[in-house]
Amino acid sequence: MPAENASELPALTPKAQAPATNPTTKAVRWRRLRTALHLLACASLLFFGCVRGGAFMVVPVLPFFLLWLGWSGYVIWRQPARRKRQYALIGLWLFGIALPLGLAQWRAPRIRAEAERILVQVETYHQQHGSYPERLEDIGMNSLQTQVGWGIHYGLLDNGSGTPILSHQSAHNMFDFYTWDYTNQRWEFQPD
Repeated sequence: MPAENASELPALTPKAQAPATNPTTKAVRWRRLRTALHLLACASLLFFGCVRGGAFMVVPVLPFFLLWLGWSGYVIWRQPARRKRQYALIGLWLFGIALPLGLAQWRAPRIRAEAERILVQVETYHQQHGSYPERLEDIGMNSLQTQVGWGIHYGLLDNGSGTPILSHQSAHNMFDFYTWDYTNQRWEFQPD
């Protein structure tokens, strides 16, 4: 074939070339997917863990986090290009674990203080009237607000003639309660 005819040959366009897979593009897509999964998992932990009594959700996450933390240390040590991303993910997970636990620790004394305040009002009512109030509205409190807002429950046994039941939900585990023992005059832990 003469040299002048070589310019007349059609040039290979990207469409005509064999489709080549770019490993860098696949790696970038996979890295973005993993980051999105980290964000989704951490957001779920925050969503479920930050409600009153939801801090227990952190417990099943901790073993996986510790294994992943070891892997992240390896990645930081051996792959300097990925250090920044790994540090960001470690920070995200530390925040996602620390916030539910911190909120539970912050809520616990406040819930107990509110329950103690109700207990004092119930005992004052008992001393003044000779019987316990049938419901919290009798001492000027909103039963629904104390149940929904604080996780505090109050009720009477035997239609008002017995001792009341006063309990509050644990700040760490929504299935655990603390119940006031009128005999021993102390809070007793009632696990699930």
